[in-house]
Amino acid sequence: MTLALIRDKRGSAYVMTAFLILLVCSLALVVYSVAITYNKYLQAQNDLERVLSVSVDEQLRNDHIRDLLVDVPNTVPQAVENNLKAYGWSPDGTDWVKTSDGTERYRLSDLQITLSGNDLMVRAKVSFPSPWFFGGIRNITIPLKTQVQVLYIE
Repeated sequence: MTLALIRDKRGSAYVMTAFLILLVCSLALVVYSVAITYNKYLQAQNDLERVLSVSVDEQLRNDHIRDLLVDVPNTVPQAVENNLKAYGWSPDGTDWVKTSDGTERYRLSDLQITLSGNDLMVRAKVSFPSPWFFGGIRNITIPLKTQVQVLYIE
């Protein structure tokens, strides 16, 4: 059937070619949108991991015996809040917002900080503007989970 349409002398090959071009362009747009969304997610995750790493490193008591202390101190949650502010995040109610040029880049909501031995785990929902306004969707919200550890090198 398809081969007969391609060999058709009445002009339907142009319609099929236009349809295939439209299909490839639509798929390229979907792939581009997914890539932009994933990149924004990774940027938010990297920003949060940087804040967590600095917070854990600041709270270790003695630089000279740092390798002997493998548990994350209980003062880290307050240090995380201070470092979020230092890295450009601002509190908005219970959420944390990072802005750039007056526009909201990221929003962290439902931020949960968990200490467990030498692990510091953070769970949150990250929201950021979608690359395209489509179907009433302006923001994309994705669960975010990241973890920082104190490493002990023997």
